[in-house]
Amino acid sequence: MYDTVLSDILKVRAIENYCAVVYTSPQKSMCFQSGKTKNVQSVALIEGVFFLDFGRMTGPETIWRNKESMKASWRKGYETLINTL
Repeated sequence: MYDTVLSDILKVRAIENYCAVVYTSPQKSMCFQSGKTKNVQSVALIEGVFFLDFGRMTGPETIWRNKESMKASWRKGYETLINTL
């Protein structure tokens, strides 16, 4: 299940949100992080620690920071979701 479905979902979420996504289970621990060109990279687990590049984890707003009309549209959708909840 992880190799065929979950890993793809986690990679997409890391890229979509410009963040790191950590998956842990008794069988496997993985971390994916967005790259500087919206690619995905796997972060190695070294002695129980994922060494992340925080410069690559600035959140989804970073993608639209220079495009005000896109940023406004992105924020409106989330504000609607939050208000509904």
